[in-house]
Amino acid sequence: KDIALSLGSWTKEIILKPHLIPGKLSNTWNVIKKEAHHYWLGTKLLAAEVKVASKIVGRVTAGHTMSRRERMQLMRTTVDVFRLIPLLIIVLIPFMELALPII
Repeated sequence: KDIALSLGSWTKEIILKPHLIPGKLSNTWNVIKKEAHHYWLGTKLLAAEVKVASKIVGRVTAGHTMSRRERMQLMRTTVDVFRLIPLLIIVLIPFMELALPII
């Protein structure tokens, strides 16, 4: 309900005061850039953690034992990868539907 009211007031404000549109759009663009940067850094961090985890798994398969810190790192990375799967499904399915006419 609050979102609908704020969207309604925002729309009304834009209609009544069109000179405010550039300021609103630049603010929206800054928010989009900030979020994209956040996801980019998170992706790089996940890639680094997967790289470290793969080295740990390589050492374990060679017969070495894991320390507590390595075990926690491996568990954290595995949980992060499994958390990413539903997000990928939610994001990729709409884009795949848009790509159907191209294929």
